[in-house]
Amino acid sequence: MASDARPARKITDETIEVLQRRIGVPVRRRDRPHVVVTSEDSIRHFANAIGQDDPIHCDPDYGNASPWGSVIAPPLYYSATGTPVPADWTPEQAEAMSGGDPLAGIGQYMIREAWVFHRPVRPGDRIQRREALEGIEERPRSEDGRRTLWVTHLFTHLGADGTVFAQTHRMFHHADRDRSGAGGQHDSVPLEPASYDADAYAEIDAAYAAETARGAEPRHAKDVAVGDSIGRIVRGPLTTGDVISYHVGIGWGGFGVGSTRLAWRRRQRMPKLFVPNSQGVLDTVQRCHWEDEWAQSLGQPLAYDYGAMRSNWATSLIRNWMGDGGWLWRFESRIRRFNHRGDTTWFSGTVVGVEPEQGRVDVEIEGVNQRGTQTCTATASIFLPLAGEDLPRIPEPEQA
Repeated sequence: MASDARPARKITDETIEVLQRRIGVPVRRRDRPHVVVTSEDSIRHFANAIGQDDPIHCDPDYGNASPWGSVIAPPLYYSATGTPVPADWTPEQAEAMSGGDPLAGIGQYMIREAWVFHRPVRPGDRIQRREALEGIEERPRSEDGRRTLWVTHLFTHLGADGTVFAQTHRMFHHADRDRSGAGGQHDSVPLEPASYDADAYAEIDAAYAAETARGAEPRHAKDVAVGDSIGRIVRGPLTTGDVISYHVGIGWGGFGVGSTRLAWRRRQRMPKLFVPNSQGVLDTVQRCHWEDEWAQSLGQPLAYDYGAMRSNWATSLIRNWMGDGGWLWRFESRIRRFNHRGDTTWFSGTVVGVEPEQGRVDVEIEGVNQRGTQTCTATASIFLPLAGEDLPRIPEPEQA
């Protein structure tokens, strides 16, 4: 197991008080996003990073001939882009935000994200991002007295002219870094790593081969009924390469670790982001997603995915079903269990509501691993084109 010379941080009353003072205060960020100006290449790279090769994302000629008039980005592409909007603080806000991150060194796991999408992202867009802490909730203490928090952040994604493109609420589970787990749910996960024989791989390969996208063929809400299946797809078995590919699409995310000298510079600014491994090498705490040894020191049997990877895979199922002319308007995913290296996720979805006059279809999605355990769920509201129209009628953002 990895060793850490520094004591693990703990959640205290002071931690909670500091967070409460920060609710609603705009966050200041200095780092540039992975993508400042969107492009055909960055959109394709992101799509490929989540296992998508849909031509509406990846083929400029196809996109130009589509009703959208260009390739458009996958829904959660905002993870790769968004230049921080400068934040002006009052003296009181500056005081509340002083002292660094009160959750630095404390375990963090995304457990929920809820999105509303208003406009497609196209090549040449300059997306901006506003961010603020939205709320905190202390959860019941564990039997050994450890404290956990559910912390929600609000992100607003804007065009260069201030037009709202999307909004998201992201909830994270924070717990003591040592054997923190997601809500203690890791205790129910078998410690035996996933293994596969030829028959198991034959089933996975058959599912990949059978996966199809509707593409340019229109789908209309009037032809959809409650109870209809929206299909079934497989993603996995999860490999370290999948996690690396995800980083190719999104960059380093908000951590911005970087390589060699850039990692050293980050370590000077954020020392708690780096802990020594068994060789004494200071490395990012993010390595729980690719290093079994560090994941095991946190109470997990193996390295595990980012929850957002499964959110993206669920949107792939939706894209396959709705076709080029559909629009994912609302999307919410919940991460129920860990997805460890070697695990396979099977996604299936069902129509639960239809409003034909609006072109709206509501669906529910479930992700189940190779053991038959539910690891994630999602709900979505989709707008399909009305008869005789090429594109759906996307609702405008609600006025604040």
